[in-house]
Amino acid sequence: KSEKELLEELAVALAGFQVNKLKKAWRAGDPVLQGMVPDPQQSESGDMYELLNTYSVLDAAQKIALKKFAENTPLDSPEMIKATRNLILTEDFSLMNGLLRHARQAVLGYSASELAALIANKRLNDFKQALSLRNILSMDSLGTYGWILLQQRKNEAALGRIPSFEELFAYNAINDILPNAS
Repeated sequence: KSEKELLEELAVALAGFQVNKLKKAWRAGDPVLQGMVPDPQQSESGDMYELLNTYSVLDAAQKIALKKFAENTPLDSPEMIKATRNLILTEDFSLMNGLLRHARQAVLGYSASELAALIANKRLNDFKQALSLRNILSMDSLGTYGWILLQQRKNEAALGRIPSFEELFAYNAINDILPNAS
């Protein structure tokens, strides 16, 4: 695949990852991060990124939903909540497109070799997710597990440290939500 196609694959996965977290929580009726508030003293923690990114997705959905209603419609009105929820649960095209802008920016600065390691890591995680959905154990599972560990080490060696999807997305989404934070 071309570098442009690989960047797009990674960006789509990054945006989808962010929406799916909020989508699962909303469907289950569970609070994000089990209702935990991250410690502000540890601003670089993964929890802080996750909370920020979840808010970014919610904020983007609310901005799109606001376009369908009068300007003075409160965000906590039942019709706004329903419209926002539907945008997230259906993974609306306009929502995904807005989030893709941040995701593309997040992965744009990587060299070809770093991009290859990020794609390899993404595909390895996809493979692990597919394996977790299987309900059988194979006699090859030890070999498969060993291969997964080897590939993870190769990816980490290529990048030094693989940034999480949370970290990648947060740095690029924060500029859109800062004016709205109150």
